[in-house]
Amino acid sequence: MTNLGEGRVNYEVAAEAIRRGYEVTLVARNIAPELLESDRVSCFKLPAKGLPTHILSFTGFGYRATKWLDRHRHEFDLVHVSDARLWTGADIFTCHFLFDTWLRSPFHPWQIRPTIYSLYHLIVGKWFSFWQNKLFPSAPSLVAVSETLRQALIAKEINKSQISVINNGVELTEFYPGTADRKALGLPENVTLALFVGDIKLPRKNLETLLQALKSLPNVHLAVAGKLPGSPYPKLAEELGLSDRVHFLGFRRDIAEIMRGVDLFVVPSRYDTFGLVVLEAMASALPVITTEAMGVAALVTPESGIVLSDTEDVDALTDAIAQITANPRVGQAMGQAGMAIAQNHSWNRTASKYLDLFEQQYLLKQPAFSPKMLQVN
Repeated sequence: MTNLGEGRVNYEVAAEAIRRGYEVTLVARNIAPELLESDRVSCFKLPAKGLPTHILSFTGFGYRATKWLDRHRHEFDLVHVSDARLWTGADIFTCHFLFDTWLRSPFHPWQIRPTIYSLYHLIVGKWFSFWQNKLFPSAPSLVAVSETLRQALIAKEINKSQISVINNGVELTEFYPGTADRKALGLPENVTLALFVGDIKLPRKNLETLLQALKSLPNVHLAVAGKLPGSPYPKLAEELGLSDRVHFLGFRRDIAEIMRGVDLFVVPSRYDTFGLVVLEAMASALPVITTEAMGVAALVTPESGIVLSDTEDVDALTDAIAQITANPRVGQAMGQAGMAIAQNHSWNRTASKYLDLFEQQYLLKQPAFSPKMLQVN
């Protein structure tokens, strides 16, 4: 299983279809072993071995999956595809990320500084964008993971009647409030501690604005979880005189435990169609600070956190952090309100919404006793 939004959606939808008695065929590069335990599941694993980059891996999988589906499409009552993972039509696509929007952003790596690395991201984005623009408008049904994403799809002149919104979910048995041993987790003790989780190599998650805000908050420390190789932010923290208060943790698999050891969660992202980690922080009873650029912001009420309208407003971010940290009772109340919201967005509920949509539009209209569903991940 995975906590990444796209992979987790695929897993939960397949698991819910099995629970409801459908026959499920999975075409994927990676398949969770526990799904194979059901006699209702058939799997075709198409790993793109020997392909060194994401775009080549995607191309290899897309080609092989499309060829496979061309031969077997007649065997299924419903074909569900995660994003534009193949080069042919499906009954339902789930859109997790709209590449057109990110390509136009002034914060795309290519817009900031043309390099070989940013050129690669430009090529990847254009490749994914091409297939989204080709496949999505003619799809009978689209699922957007947030209302923000739905509006962006409508702006591309996709018929709004085609689009349903199903938010990503949170694993409530993993993300829940509690206490944690900071020392054991490598976190500073006896300080007010904020947490940032995300990509710290590219500028999309906007760690630099958070570091700038931290300069005016001398009593606040920040834990940063994300892959360190190639990240410019440790150097920036040093240049800003923050090395003693910014704690780079590297890539961590114990984020749920870390969340139980901090005081608040901050991610001033410049573009996120959802932002699952914010919902996970809310489930952990943390007050959250985010931006309108994140789809998950629609779930953050004034009682549960602070949503900033301008991702680049350092003063507004500074004030938001100060508002929460100056009065622990305010933060605690926000955390409790956020937890109540998150509990209505479990992965079980998310998966049920997908299967309800499938049944409403496709599966229950079929005469077969046990309809067959194909899921391409």
